[in-house]
Amino acid sequence: MNIPSTGSPEARTATAAPWLDRIQLAHSGEDVVATINAFLASQDYAALARLPASCAPPRSVDSMESINAFAYDLLRAKLDAPAGTAAALERLASVFARASVRVAQLEAYGSATARRQRVLP
Repeated sequence: MNIPSTGSPEARTATAAPWLDRIQLAHSGEDVVATINAFLASQDYAALARLPASCAPPRSVDSMESINAFAYDLLRAKLDAPAGTAAALERLASVFARASVRVAQLEAYGSATARRQRVLP
């Protein structure tokens, strides 16, 4: 998979679309974790410093569970987000929420595949 261009700090944090596409192409939970870590590495943390402390993105994630937990925290924080942080929070929340959904899809597919394999001789 290609990593979206990083460019300037403004460009790095301007859009989530390339990352959403890349997450959708992930074939495993490990791919999702790697994609999220690439996304996090591309962020301009100085620009994200205005986010509430509970929404400060980690420098990396090590599991699908940590992606799910942070996605939940971000989506909850959107309810009370200060006006100046709405765009950055929305971008982070959309990427982490999409990653969380993709992990669930991959886990469901893996479970269904395992069930089919047990049924077939």
